[in-house]
Amino acid sequence: ELRLCFLQARTNFLHKRLGLIQQQYSSSNMFDYYEHASKYIDETRNILFDIVTQYRALFSDDDTTLHVTFNRNEFIKETNLFRSWLIYRLSEFLKVLQIDLQHCSGKLLSYLISI
Repeated sequence: ELRLCFLQARTNFLHKRLGLIQQQYSSSNMFDYYEHASKYIDETRNILFDIVTQYRALFSDDDTTLHVTFNRNEFIKETNLFRSWLIYRLSEFLKVLQIDLQHCSGKLLSYLISI
């Protein structure tokens, strides 16, 4: 289905862009969790906004029911393919962000929240 192909291509793009951020910080001697979180939030927000806009423009009648396989052969049956994809992406985003925020001090954390 075209919707699934679109989301798979966008997932690959998202992983590639976020992977570049991870690679940038893992190659340095000192991992700056604040900088990583800041760039990760900004990049994820921009990319997901673009994906949502593109998806809504292409598929305005999204009410299909599909069995979708995500990572590790987990099957998710949703009445809305896009909603399930977005929920999964946001949960992945929160997992990474939770790790970064555990290492940020109070002042830096309050600044990140204000972004």
